[in-house]
Amino acid sequence: MADQKTTSLESSSDAGRHSLYGSARLGLHEYWSFDFVARNEWSDAFSGSHLYPSVSGSIDLKRAVPAFRGTTGALNGATLRAGWSQSGSNVTPYAISQIYTGNQPKDTVSLAPNLPVGSNTNLKPETTNAFEVRGNAQFFGSRLGVDVAVYNEQTSDLILAVVSESRAVPTNAGAVSNKGIEISVNATPFRAQHGAEWSVAMDYAKNSSTVSSLIGGKQPLGPTRWGVGLEARNGQPLGVIVGTAFLRDQSGQMILRDGHPLPDSVGGSRVLGSSQPSWSGGLTNTFRYWWLDMSVLFSAAMGGRVFSASNMWGATSGVLAETSFRPDSGLLIAGIDAATGNVNARHVTTEAYYHSLRAITERWVYDASVIKLREARIGMTVPLRAVQGFRTQAIRVAFIGRNLLMWTKAPNIDPETALSTSSFQGLELGQLPTTRSVGFQITVTP
Repeated sequence: MADQKTTSLESSSDAGRHSLYGSARLGLHEYWSFDFVARNEWSDAFSGSHLYPSVSGSIDLKRAVPAFRGTTGALNGATLRAGWSQSGSNVTPYAISQIYTGNQPKDTVSLAPNLPVGSNTNLKPETTNAFEVRGNAQFFGSRLGVDVAVYNEQTSDLILAVVSESRAVPTNAGAVSNKGIEISVNATPFRAQHGAEWSVAMDYAKNSSTVSSLIGGKQPLGPTRWGVGLEARNGQPLGVIVGTAFLRDQSGQMILRDGHPLPDSVGGSRVLGSSQPSWSGGLTNTFRYWWLDMSVLFSAAMGGRVFSASNMWGATSGVLAETSFRPDSGLLIAGIDAATGNVNARHVTTEAYYHSLRAITERWVYDASVIKLREARIGMTVPLRAVQGFRTQAIRVAFIGRNLLMWTKAPNIDPETALSTSSFQGLELGQLPTTRSVGFQITVTP
């Protein structure tokens, strides 16, 4: 095959942003290909123009490696790709105003309460430099496929609200690094000539996000509620949960006053965990037999922490099952008496004990690990082409159930629900759990 080269040039614009886009592709021999892209942007939110280049290349190992050419062995195909890119955000003045002055509820503390938004003529867009290597291979007549990607992203010039001279000024305040791995495996363990088949798809992802630099060492990512919030802190994962902890002695035992736990008011807000899961994944099993098919999808997000307002208010108001133990003698809480230094011997009522926990955020932070039966479906496809009187090729009927079961260590809540899908993934503030649904679907193929 002869070498190939293609180029293109495009321009686009929308409210507040204009761009000029160019790309080129180069093919060498039968197995090399390279893509070059350059994007130049102008935005009303930033001064000047900004150029974002990217380059990627791929090689077909099946064709490139002499030992693999023309073979009919286990390996059916293999490709290796690598790429580097630079991209920038587009933040409009309106969005900055809403984020940093925003209309929060009255019982919240905003990032910059009652402060006007200041201007910053030196503001630069957030810039992300990303590098990725991805490889995939198919084996045994494409009955087994593996795809692995490793990436590293560095985002600089993070735009955060910094209070200066009684104004909330959008400022390039720090940098964040993201690195991780993604693995996908597709397999067909069983396939029979009479039409029966069992296929499996598995996904695994692990991402580590760390604040590598930050003006002032820490910045809130949103308003605080009841003493708890999310922050970016230098050297910590992005989106740590901060709040008040139990007051403890050097050995870790709780310090009590009149039998009640105490908040650590001297140490102030501290990191109580990260909202990021350690890893996430999914498993899908699909079974087919002639016209029938059935699939089951499980998903998992393991690790991470979540603050639950539902549990805090439910327990401190006495409506949750955990508050049902109310002995006449009261509760004896393990710890050290603050006045005497001896082991606590003071009993307190269940009601008084839970009321004292309202000021201690640590008590209401839970393991956010969750496994879900995300979807189950069973369907039947009836071919009708050969039946007289029908002008359609097939009719498919399926029963579908979503979010049918959940296993989690966090009581009474769905840890997957959050105040938003971006910055507030570690705060459950009374959101409704994910809806369980069962549906019936009919599809007609003309």
